[in-house]
Amino acid sequence: MTEISVVIPTKNEKNSIGICIEKIQKVFNEHHIDREIIIADNSTDSTPEIAKSMGAKYKEGVLNPFEKLDLLEKSESESKGGEGD
Repeated sequence: MTEISVVIPTKNEKNSIGICIEKIQKVFNEHHIDREIIIADNSTDSTPEIAKSMGAKYKEGVLNPFEKLDLLEKSESESKGGEGD
């Protein structure tokens, strides 16, 4: 079975997070994908509670996608024997 993690960066998305999670879960179920949904959040509304009630994991704090990309590239470089940047 295929395994996938979906990370959804959010900030005050209480009106749409449920719809997003439902659509992702539908695709996972249709294609028999073993999955996890992670909400990376810095909300002041009820986004985290909604997401958690729908089975999503919760990570507090804003993810900077460029910072994460740099870390991923550095990790891949080091695993191939390079020193990274």
